[in-house]
Amino acid sequence: NRSACYSLLGKQSLAISDADEAIRLAPNWPKGYCRKAAALFCLQQYDSAQAEYRRALELRPENGLIKDALREVEREQSHSLQQTRFRSVASAILNNIRSNSNKCCRAR
Repeated sequence: NRSACYSLLGKQSLAISDADEAIRLAPNWPKGYCRKAAALFCLQQYDSAQAEYRRALELRPENGLIKDALREVEREQSHSLQQTRFRSVASAILNNIRSNSNKCCRAR
């Protein structure tokens, strides 16, 4: 529970440390993995968060809350990937525009 409190306070590294300790003490208890996943999610480390939720789901495959949290991570991963692709394309377009405008200016 302290891990969740740290996470709510924005202290994700402390939340992860506490979750790691909970996992070490009770590796068959899904809440430790969920606490760690939540902190990783807050840090936008979606791949790692997804892996932790999957571990929790292996322990409790029927748990709807874990399934919902995993879906949320997957949505954010998809959204983040789309944003990254957009930034990449936009950057390439801007570089092309800059390059062409520099050529135009030098040609005069």
